[in-house]
Amino acid sequence: ELRERWAAWAWADAERADSLANLYNARYNTMRPRTFCGAHLTFPGLASEMGGKPLTLQKHQVDGAARILSCGSGGGGAGVDSGSGEGTLLTWKVGSGKTLGAICGVVKRVQLGLSRRALFVVPKHTLPQWRVAFLSAYPGLADELIAATDDAFGPTNRKRFLSSIATGDARYALVTYEQFKSIPLSQETFQSHMGAEISDLRAHLDAAIAGSDEAKALKRAFKAREKTLLRFAARYEEAWARATATGDAPIMWDDLGVDLLVYDEAHYVKNDMFSTHMTNIAGLPRAESHRAFDARVKAHVTMHRGGVLIGLTGTPITNTLAEAWIMMRLFQPGTLRRLGLQHFDAWASTFAEPYVSVEMDSVGKFRTQTRLKFQNIPELLNILAEAWDRAETEE
Repeated sequence: ELRERWAAWAWADAERADSLANLYNARYNTMRPRTFCGAHLTFPGLASEMGGKPLTLQKHQVDGAARILSCGSGGGGAGVDSGSGEGTLLTWKVGSGKTLGAICGVVKRVQLGLSRRALFVVPKHTLPQWRVAFLSAYPGLADELIAATDDAFGPTNRKRFLSSIATGDARYALVTYEQFKSIPLSQETFQSHMGAEISDLRAHLDAAIAGSDEAKALKRAFKAREKTLLRFAARYEEAWARATATGDAPIMWDDLGVDLLVYDEAHYVKNDMFSTHMTNIAGLPRAESHRAFDARVKAHVTMHRGGVLIGLTGTPITNTLAEAWIMMRLFQPGTLRRLGLQHFDAWASTFAEPYVSVEMDSVGKFRTQTRLKFQNIPELLNILAEAWDRAETEE
């Protein structure tokens, strides 16, 4: 009832209505989803056959390559977390050729000099498939591809493998999730990010307390988030200690020279931590994955320095509405800040609303449950279209 009364009051005054309309037009009525067309592109070195069949790129793959070429236009932000340009997320359905489309777009970027070195981060069980797909598509680039093996990050091989990326002529590298996570950020870079993240959390807490009667609950939530960050920081401390235990100068993420990061199956990094003052809302994610946090920090560090992030997934949103914001924070940090939506609560108040429903629990009893549902969907889709490639794929 309060929300309905508020909506009626907001538009009752003509001057206030004009102000709100101007604010809406300035923030959300200036976007038109761009249509990418890659019909003009050529792909030097692309094989004519793949797997014994003629290799012909489909329209959505060529258009996706054009989008990859255009992303990361830069701009720089105030802090590591703000990123620079926007990333690209290919959300084509399963089996539509995301792997080949990403490979072609990445190779084209490197050939044009838009990126210098690309790192593909893939699930362990798919790394051999990625290697075969890459070499089948571009057999002439065999000398420029480094693919990690199971023991590439062992005690004796780790430094050699990372050195081959940092100082070698290879412009493409393939590693698994676990290997990627084990590459530490430099202490200076990580501490800079941690300081910015904690300051951001504290500012969000202060703003929330100013307009809420639940100060104690909000402070507890902040302490929980801060404790999680410190726990993640302790893991980095352990990694730095292990890397320097031999007395040699360790090779950090900052040293690799990667300016194009490709993350396959990006839905595996959706369990990232986030802060909210919402209470009694079912369906909000509670998991706090160190892998997701590590991937976001490295991605934003790369983007902040002018690099590019490319993601691939057929299921960007699966379980909760909050996953949309988490993926936007990963791939569109600059857009969220520009719109003032860098905190989940601000985003949720714009693109979601709570509703109460009657549900049956696990023992067959009915109970009321408050959840979130989408609202203002056209505006949300326009924002997503700046980074998410939801092109219709060919059957």
